[in-house]
Amino acid sequence: MENLQSLLNHKKELYKKDMQGMDKGYLYYPFYQAPASWAPKGQLVAHIHDHLQAVNKIKVIPDSTYFVSFSDDSTTKIWDVNKMEGLHVINKPRLVYSQQGGKIKTGCYCMGNQSIVAASSNGTIHAFNIDREPNSKQKALKAKDVLRWELDPSLHGSVVEMTEMTCGGQNVLAFVTTKGHLCGLDLRTPNLAWDLENDPRHGLMLSMALDPFQNWIALGTSLGYHIVWDMRFQLPICNWKHEGHGRPYVHRIQQLSSHPNQLQTVLSAASGNNEISVWDMETSTRRQMLWASPTQPFGPMTENPQQHNSVRALHTCVVGNDPVLLTGGTDRFIRLWHLNNPSESSCIVKAGVGSEKIDISYRYIINCKYMYMYASRADFN
Repeated sequence: MENLQSLLNHKKELYKKDMQGMDKGYLYYPFYQAPASWAPKGQLVAHIHDHLQAVNKIKVIPDSTYFVSFSDDSTTKIWDVNKMEGLHVINKPRLVYSQQGGKIKTGCYCMGNQSIVAASSNGTIHAFNIDREPNSKQKALKAKDVLRWELDPSLHGSVVEMTEMTCGGQNVLAFVTTKGHLCGLDLRTPNLAWDLENDPRHGLMLSMALDPFQNWIALGTSLGYHIVWDMRFQLPICNWKHEGHGRPYVHRIQQLSSHPNQLQTVLSAASGNNEISVWDMETSTRRQMLWASPTQPFGPMTENPQQHNSVRALHTCVVGNDPVLLTGGTDRFIRLWHLNNPSESSCIVKAGVGSEKIDISYRYIINCKYMYMYASRADFN
């Protein structure tokens, strides 16, 4: 009885904390939370150039010093940040998995962070564990296959993006395909737990985001549509289009992410002007916009190549109690955005030789519809 009462008290404290978060407009999401004093220095610590072709995705394995890279050279590589030896040394991966073939387009970790899953352009999905060689003095790693599965290319195509869902004690691999299917692969069987079809008129699927509480999945398309599925009932609940501010320009939704501490909110990186929008899914309206471009917000698209840069990497976290966004784009800049304190936003890595002369400023503007902040670079004009 004492153990039961202790458990009840613990659950009551957790519920009370969640309710306090709701009163403030957010819940305590399972995002990484850094101390309020944290600020990235943008200092290069190592070169990694072991892949022979484009790197499509990088995933950090939680609670470890490892990260994984997935590449067009048909390999998945495991790296240890503790083994990086500086700028002038050829850093080697701890493990190379090359048994899949095709171009490795994406991947994730699953099964309690014990397995790595990789998806190839040839329609295959491989999962493997990372084990240590038993008699190795250097603690060498080896891959142990736990799953090999193949999509029907005529029906599904290949995987575009994937993530793990662990609802109800099940390990399900959720992924979206080139032919518009949102699928769930039960890793225990392995068989498809669900196969949901999207409207082909919305365009090709490019991106996906999972709610941290695993209630919904948001998808982004090549025609600028956002599509949200309720995964409890496996039904599409809303969709809206990025209209391009009235201009005849199609904004591809390159990246999606759930908001670090706001319910029913999704972050969307659209093509052009390094634009990121914060969307309210209930009303399909934009709450906030981040704009890193030399042109004025909502201005017309021109032939200026700087206007056609897009965010291709998006990472969210919480610093103190404030939501923070790290972005990297085709302009080769890495930016830190403070969503609640825009004046603290900064460019932490600039692109190449000459970029140190670029004047970067951040402003926060409010108009009648939404709030947005943008970075201007005077030297581009």
